[in-house]
Amino acid sequence: MMKQLKKSVTVLKNMAKLKLLNLLVLSLTLLGCEKSYPTYHDLNGEYVVDQVIVLWENTLTNESGDNIILSGDFSMVDPVTPLDSFKVGVTRFKITDANRTFMWGKRLTDAGNPWMYSTECVLRSDFISGEWDNLTIFFRLDESNTSRVFEVSTVGIDDFLGTLHQDVNGTRYDITYSFREVGP
Repeated sequence: MMKQLKKSVTVLKNMAKLKLLNLLVLSLTLLGCEKSYPTYHDLNGEYVVDQVIVLWENTLTNESGDNIILSGDFSMVDPVTPLDSFKVGVTRFKITDANRTFMWGKRLTDAGNPWMYSTECVLRSDFISGEWDNLTIFFRLDESNTSRVFEVSTVGIDDFLGTLHQDVNGTRYDITYSFREVGP
């Protein structure tokens, strides 16, 4: 009887050890896995801006308004860069070289590089989420060095939204560009 009791206690101890081992393996499997982050679409491609939304507020008079431009000419106050003045839905821009080069001034030609101008750009992602959050384009035009910093808010398979801010004479402009991919 005593022998059977000792044998039962040993079996119970072994079962408890086996349960503990299984629990440990399961915990390490669930908790020890490396977190995988989603991949976000590459912005390399040829784009047109097919919509511009301008929200403005005058801090001196407390007036505000909005304007949505779906076609025709768009121009910011005191345009300096190619993204400050262009034809909505027509003018083409290109991001290439793993999001490091911005091109504009496309010629209609079959030979060679059709882009007349290019400059550097930087696409930055959020440290925590990994999502794209900032596109900075550095224009070196004549003697001026001007940059445009877009807050990237939505990135789809073939489009993205970028918002930039401009303050002119007491009026703040929030300008959202809807970039739609039209080519490689």
